[in-house]
Amino acid sequence: MCALLPAQMFAASDLSQNGQELIDKLWLLRFNTSITSKSEETLQLYEDFETANAEEIASLPEDEQLVIENLLIMERYNCIGGFPGEKKEERKTFGDQRKKIEKFVKSAGSENINKYLCLTYGDIISYYMSFSLGDVIRYGLSVKPQYEKSLQKDEKFSPGMINMGKWYYHVPGLFGGSKTKTAQLFAQAVDCAKTEPELYFALIDYSQILFEQGEKEESARILQRAFEIAPDSTYLQLIADQNAQNISLYEYNKKHTSILQEGEKYKQKQGIE
Repeated sequence: MCALLPAQMFAASDLSQNGQELIDKLWLLRFNTSITSKSEETLQLYEDFETANAEEIASLPEDEQLVIENLLIMERYNCIGGFPGEKKEERKTFGDQRKKIEKFVKSAGSENINKYLCLTYGDIISYYMSFSLGDVIRYGLSVKPQYEKSLQKDEKFSPGMINMGKWYYHVPGLFGGSKTKTAQLFAQAVDCAKTEPELYFALIDYSQILFEQGEKEESARILQRAFEIAPDSTYLQLIADQNAQNISLYEYNKKHTSILQEGEKYKQKQGIE
């Protein structure tokens, strides 16, 4: 694991200073844990974060507490599940959190929630629906408005661009998907990244959509920029090894994620591209 990188404050934040600082810390922790293999040790780091910052988290406004909760739930799941939808006993956790956010949004009004809550609300729905192809069909189109709202609140919000780009990637063209838009959003996310962790994740996604578009040399150049940030990253090495076998990160994920495999079969059966 590399040394912790200095966190930088986001511009045009609609959060309290304490809320922003805690989210910055979590993004930094996510970066540092992503460069090594997931393990019980990684899971413990998130438990330690919550314990060490319990008083600060409890003092935040409710919407900011929800953001922290959302991020912790997803990262804990990533540690134990590997891929969304792989640990079915966790479905209730995401379902309960989705309902909790819905209740808050109805009470506060969607215009009064911050960009991170919009972003992570969309993520929580995505994780929840990943346990069932039926839920993908049922909830899939409800994710995009949340990412759009995050970008309406901050048009230079790199994480919002990444998740919006992933939505366009995974949704069939018949329903509004577009890999051209994915590439555009990922490129913008790289340009708008405000911290090294943001830049690291944006570079990974941008390199892989370029790879799928046949721009192999440019993809390798962009991925090398990510290696310059985290030269010892086992995650980046996995991606590079897959690329050497002519497999993108997204294709790798499809082969290792049951819900994506089901989705591909469904699209083929229905003749959807």
